[in-house]
Amino acid sequence: MPHASGGRRRLAPSRSVRISVAAPSGSRRPTPHSRGALFRDGDRVRHSRLGDGIVVTSKLTRNDEEVTVAFGNGGGVKILLASIANLELLG
Repeated sequence: MPHASGGRRRLAPSRSVRISVAAPSGSRRPTPHSRGALFRDGDRVRHSRLGDGIVVTSKLTRNDEEVTVAFGNGGGVKILLASIANLELLG
């Protein structure tokens, strides 16, 4: 529908709404959905097949977290995706 001035009517820019959810109190790590890293350098972890290891580096990728872990007992150093590796964070 043409505007009174003869041109098209301009719509106001859309506004985005940001919703944040607080982590439960006492939580040590952010949830994967918060886009924060789940693992830090030096964290001790356990993998079901590779055993216990230590996180060497961790970096966020587009949709995941890439975790480099040094495993003992001949497991070597592995680069794993957190969403697939199912690493257990040890205390």
